[in-house]
Amino acid sequence: MVTDLLRSMTFDTLGAVKSQGFSGSYPQPLTDYVKNAKEDTLVSQLSELAVLLSEGSIMQHTGALRSSKNELFLACIASLKTIQQAKPEKGTALAEFLHSLETAGAQIQSVFIRECQQLLMMATGEDSAIVQLAAPADVDTSTLPGIPSVTTARSLLGGARLFHNGTVKDESWRARLTRILSVI
Repeated sequence: MVTDLLRSMTFDTLGAVKSQGFSGSYPQPLTDYVKNAKEDTLVSQLSELAVLLSEGSIMQHTGALRSSKNELFLACIASLKTIQQAKPEKGTALAEFLHSLETAGAQIQSVFIRECQQLLMMATGEDSAIVQLAAPADVDTSTLPGIPSVTTARSLLGGARLFHNGTVKDESWRARLTRILSVI
């Protein structure tokens, strides 16, 4: 799925170059890259990314793209953090991809977010926060690092748990009860 996302962004980038810029609310890092890149650099990096995207999963090429310092790829990676809030103009490949993701259901969206988190980790080394709540709720994740995800774990009995960089901050009722019972 992440490979399809990057294919969509790459295709739209080519279209933006042809039409002298993006229209609609496209992810800012990609818009800035296209606006500021030199023409020969853009064409070179676009070609490199397009070839690798046609060869299968982007995950297997992340190291090569990172070491070649492909700025288009890095702009796509930076765009991952805001991709869910992006509202690209209808008719763009990204708009079609995001629409198909919306209609696919919550389970597919969770898999997509996890793939984005893995790609971000492979490309930049940045870990993403994972929040577990006892009940579904709207949570402001704007201050959390990476591409945060929120899941429901009823076994927490209340409160929340935060996973980030290999550590757990457990403020759940279950953890509190466990601490109290271990003292008794």
